[in-house]
Amino acid sequence: MRDAGLQGRLADFTLEEILQLIALQQKTGLLTVEASYPMFLAFDSGMLVAFRDRRRAGVDPLEDFLKRYGFFEVTAWESVEFVQGNSRLDLTEILVNETMLTAEELEKVQFDSAQEDIFRGMQLRDGRYHFTPGPEALSGLKGRVRFKVDGLLMEAVRRIDEIPGLRETFFSNDLTLRRSDLEIDITERSPTEQKLLRLLGKENALGVLVANGRMSEFDTLSYLRQLVTDDIVELQSRARPQPKAAAKASRLAGRQTRYSRRPHLVSALAIAATAAALFFQPFSIYRDAADSESAGYQYRQDRDRASLVAAIELYSLQHERPPVSLEDLRHDGWVDRSTLNRGLKQFEYVLDGSRWTLDERTRS
Repeated sequence: MRDAGLQGRLADFTLEEILQLIALQQKTGLLTVEASYPMFLAFDSGMLVAFRDRRRAGVDPLEDFLKRYGFFEVTAWESVEFVQGNSRLDLTEILVNETMLTAEELEKVQFDSAQEDIFRGMQLRDGRYHFTPGPEALSGLKGRVRFKVDGLLMEAVRRIDEIPGLRETFFSNDLTLRRSDLEIDITERSPTEQKLLRLLGKENALGVLVANGRMSEFDTLSYLRQLVTDDIVELQSRARPQPKAAAKASRLAGRQTRYSRRPHLVSALAIAATAAALFFQPFSIYRDAADSESAGYQYRQDRDRASLVAAIELYSLQHERPPVSLEDLRHDGWVDRSTLNRGLKQFEYVLDGSRWTLDERTRS
């Protein structure tokens, strides 16, 4: 990304792709998204260091998360608002100073809130983004964090894949859930499940459970689904089953919509799958760094191609034409020298008018 910054439409370049590039190239700066769900994301060397910018007017994602999921009573929020109105303390400082959260609990809540922020942002398709590079853009930010972008992306992709299934089961916030009549020792369940069961009581509405679960809606629904599967919780009514053919077509359409926008860009999920293969094959990947059959070689090649393709796309958006050669990416600062050198050895870049291809070189 150049000093002038990067800007464009989410219809052309999704938040997922932008975050992949920022993480891969270890960028520092502020990303703003103007959309139905506005976002402010700050990065330091590719790490997410802030997802709230209280220098600007608007909803605080952390405060919204805490209120949305019932972390504190109304009287507690009145105390917070009083301190905010009579001091320059950030919400994160108030929560700890007023012993509403411990430092460890605050870090966990900030991570969960950031995850929710990324999850919601990745579903945006209309809006504009602007990345302002440089450490100066981060001056004055409070409530800083330090989270790895790739982990947030992979979890967001998982949630996007699973939320339709959860919503098929929990089809309305008015749905009533009740404890089953089976004699079950709930002390063997996880602490979170026990908390939900206490909140449920004998019977309660889904919307009430979500609004008081002290965790994201996705997490609450996931835990409830497991409790339903284990016959500990029952649904009082069920949705009319969707025909199998229609359900399958709907799922396929959703996947095509999500991934057909940029089929040549390696998705976070694909890279995650390759990384998982590396994790579960700790010995075979080291047999030969140049062995094209090894999982390690394939992972590095996919990673380098993802970085180059994203850089070509962004160069094209900035200049309204593709680069003449991969060297142009280096000259503009889109990729570093080591990535470029590996790319020149592994791939052949061909430009034909306004169309381009990046194919693996034939190995002798």
